[in-house]
Amino acid sequence: MEKTGTKEQFADLGKKCGVVPKEFLELIVAHVWQGGSPQDLKWVEEALDQMGLRRDLRVRWWHSWRSFLGLPIPKDEDPIVIQRIIVKKPARLGKCRLMEVDGHIEADCDSSEAAQQLQKLLKEEVIIRVTPQGTLLFPLNTQY
Repeated sequence: MEKTGTKEQFADLGKKCGVVPKEFLELIVAHVWQGGSPQDLKWVEEALDQMGLRRDLRVRWWHSWRSFLGLPIPKDEDPIVIQRIIVKKPARLGKCRLMEVDGHIEADCDSSEAAQQLQKLLKEEVIIRVTPQGTLLFPLNTQY
């Protein structure tokens, strides 16, 4: 059964999911409410990502809100759903083989183009190994 939720209910779920401090939580809630429709799961996922919320908190809050609204998991290949599946077991996505290693996702890709497509899709730190030219590691968002 689909229902609507209030700003306060959304904020309460964020707090229960571990989003702190209170000022950061309030800023995210305001962004979700003012920037689009909080009943639109694609918008909510995009808004949480735009605010720089850590992936584990973003996924937890998004699924809690989706469940609260009584909405099913989208059938299309939404990035947030793909990330949840990847973490559970090794998988293939296009020309890349994905696995979780020490809390991050590693991918073996057939080409640098496939690696770039994967990076855009996942929207998070990924170590990508491009195999045809040899083993190359690309830790994203890491300073040397």
